[in-house]
Amino acid sequence: MSRYISPLVLLLALCLTTADSSAAPRIGRAERVGDIPLNEIRSNRSLTAADTCIVRSDDGIIMRIDGWVIGEEIYKQYLDPAQSCENAYPFSVLEINMPMIFEDTGTVILSVDIEDVDLTDPGCPVPGNLIDSSSWWQYFIPAPGLYDIWVPLDSPVVVDGPFFAGFLISNPLTMSAAVLTDTSRIPCVSYNLWDTEIGFVDLGQYSYGSFDWPGRLVLYASGIPGGESSGEEPAPQIEWVSPTNDDTVLYGATELWAIETSGSSIINYVIFEYSSGGSYQDLGLVFDGSATNRNGVDPAVTSVGYSVPWNFSNLAEGTYTIRVTALDTLGRTASATRTIVLEPTPPIPQMVNPRNWDTFCSSINFLINCPDEDISFMEFKGRAVPDDYGIGLFALDQTLLGDTDADPYDGNSIADGEFGEYYSGPAAAAVAVQEWSDRGYTGLMHAGASTLGIADVAESLAVLFNTRVDRGTRDDRLVHGLTRWTAEHGDQLSVDYLRNPDYVDLRTWVQDQERVVLLGLGGSPGIWVTVDGFLEWSSGGDSYVMSVMNPMTGTIDDVTFRETGSPEIFISGSWHPVDIMVSLLADDWQITRAILGVDLDGSNGWSLHWTPNPLSEGDYFFMHAKATDASQHTAHSSVIMQYTCENTYDPGDYNNDGTTDVVDLQYLIQFVTSGGPAPIGGPQRADANCDTYINITDIVYYMNFLYGSSNDPCY
Repeated sequence: MSRYISPLVLLLALCLTTADSSAAPRIGRAERVGDIPLNEIRSNRSLTAADTCIVRSDDGIIMRIDGWVIGEEIYKQYLDPAQSCENAYPFSVLEINMPMIFEDTGTVILSVDIEDVDLTDPGCPVPGNLIDSSSWWQYFIPAPGLYDIWVPLDSPVVVDGPFFAGFLISNPLTMSAAVLTDTSRIPCVSYNLWDTEIGFVDLGQYSYGSFDWPGRLVLYASGIPGGESSGEEPAPQIEWVSPTNDDTVLYGATELWAIETSGSSIINYVIFEYSSGGSYQDLGLVFDGSATNRNGVDPAVTSVGYSVPWNFSNLAEGTYTIRVTALDTLGRTASATRTIVLEPTPPIPQMVNPRNWDTFCSSINFLINCPDEDISFMEFKGRAVPDDYGIGLFALDQTLLGDTDADPYDGNSIADGEFGEYYSGPAAAAVAVQEWSDRGYTGLMHAGASTLGIADVAESLAVLFNTRVDRGTRDDRLVHGLTRWTAEHGDQLSVDYLRNPDYVDLRTWVQDQERVVLLGLGGSPGIWVTVDGFLEWSSGGDSYVMSVMNPMTGTIDDVTFRETGSPEIFISGSWHPVDIMVSLLADDWQITRAILGVDLDGSNGWSLHWTPNPLSEGDYFFMHAKATDASQHTAHSSVIMQYTCENTYDPGDYNNDGTTDVVDLQYLIQFVTSGGPAPIGGPQRADANCDTYINITDIVYYMNFLYGSSNDPCY
């Protein structure tokens, strides 16, 4: 099923009778194409499988029609799979293609659809009832040229006979574009609609003035012969969940994650591989593709789906190709690839000092360790953050969703054959999407020229998440579906995830980095919630109070987060493990942080001595370190500190007994040389000589201090 059918599409679907084309004429210029290189534009979720067949009714690209295309219109082509595919029916349509020539750069917003054939006039088929339509896709045309433009259907559409394929251009085009034809001028094959009062115009009979449409439109489809309606299992289809995009930089170790989307029950295994330009090397086989399903009703059984861990610290830095291939028990395969950059020694700053929850007073030494051998510089930034933090999310009740009887207010109960009780995933995700729309990324809640309400977004996401079919939302489908949604609605947000996050991870993502975060909760039942904020920094021990948007109640609830070996949240009367954290973050989102300093020379380590501006007693502070290497790859990390001068310590009094003596020297020696306890007040106090390093020279300095030949220790 399609995720969304716009009012425009519904209106056009009613305009099925050919009218007098002279009421709204178009005039084009037809000329031969000549020898032009063909470029391909394809979405990041190609449905092409190993045994696809191309279905077309034209003789190839011969003519170009300039001055014709203006946008906000539909093209239709009659296609019969039996003309080009053996054992054609039932036929599963995967993608639609319409080549075009562009003379400028620009953006085109596209959707495709499938309609049945209206044979009211048996001698002249016309587009009939709408069977299914795809999501809207936004493509950028990078340079003038001839482009093969492939647009995928959201899921395969099975037909048992000829059909009409539609190619919809949603936006008015700002660049010159030409459609393409052959030279066989045949009626009742190619149609165009640019005026709803006129309806579809038969291009095979179109003439105006001295212009005659020269031939059949070049518009075709790819699909799989012998599809699902025959009772056979569909061929495999495999797509990446993570990494989400080509040219992603991966650091040190990662998880590769894929999803099989055909719904086949006979997948034998999925294999992950990588290549640096030669043959592929195996990373592992996965036989069980089940991923955790959180449905708000049943216990969540933890499973990570088709995923493998990958530690590539022994590989050379550079560009690699990763490939995932699904193979079924009939021997059919499908593959997906990504081009990525590996950084085996990541430029991720590792905080030596301070650590999370350390306190500081008059000044502090930031000490950073970074395994990357070619760091160019290290930036230090910070921001004071309030104890309480709230986003102000919209609260969406899942029982208003998943309706089947046209009454969304009856609770949409499972007992009545409805789906609302399974909808925590779509509801939580729709709230996150609306939050970013409210932050200015309004394309997230548009389909073509139409604005979507939050319930519309939730229902559309439910289709992407397969929520009704799966009776809940699986982890892989939620991450994959959110990635698709953002790609199709402006491509301005990134989707990221982290398994088993701790409280610092969670608070850093939400408050310091200002992401919008969903939590996948295990236990009974497994549910999805959206993080709204935090109350205070700690409620004692390892417990913290936070607020979440709870789709099961449609309310913002205060809940307790605790860390007792693994993260858990107490919600709806029971403890639930926090299995996964999924975030949305705008790529160009600007976060205000104060610049604390920059270290341009790491020859003596990466460090910064910082004396804070006046802060209030008890304030919490995010210190943010960002490393940039010679390849301009960047990575960052943050720690949470508290500004407090309640506990002040005499310099060199490491055991805080009120005196500086040989006992403190012994304390320092044990800390520096054998991993003994840090000085009371924090490990930075061991930097006796204030050189930003903690090593044997601090011991020597302290000995000299005790015997009167050096100044007081730094801390």
